[in-house]
Amino acid sequence: MTKKLDDGHDEQRRMPAMFFYGTLINEHILRRVIGRTSAASLLTQDAQLHGYCRLKLRHAHYPALVPVSVAQVALNRAPTLAEQTVTGKLVSGLTASEVTLLDAFEGEEYKSHTAFVNLMDPNSPPAEAVVYFYAPPIVSQNILPSLWSYDEFVHNHLAQWVADPNNF
Repeated sequence: MTKKLDDGHDEQRRMPAMFFYGTLINEHILRRVIGRTSAASLLTQDAQLHGYCRLKLRHAHYPALVPVSVAQVALNRAPTLAEQTVTGKLVSGLTASEVTLLDAFEGEEYKSHTAFVNLMDPNSPPAEAVVYFYAPPIVSQNILPSLWSYDEFVHNHLAQWVADPNNF
């Protein structure tokens, strides 16, 4: 699904598309982090990243995006093919200042790198995107042997995240 919105944030240079796979999938959280009252002028598309897994983190409601090889060690089993595909949102139209805010939100444990994601439209070619990968000094230290689920986050934690401005 593609969604295009417009709110006049064209005064700054646009940045490359970004792929979000965790809490930032939620439009309300994304808007709060980047300081917008609406997600207008952002183009969002459903997309998938292959070869990675979302794992739960100790004492956190957000996921760690790690290569399948790291997930295999953490889970003590080989992830299924479905588990090796991370579904999220490809977001275009962010400004440089908004990306700076996103970098601060993600913190030092996440590093941004480019990767190719597949759009859900089978007629679309893979798209290059900036992705935040979990990359602390010791990767396995806070990773739990469990897959992270966006639906579980929405059910158990979204209301708290949206209600409490101190969450981000």
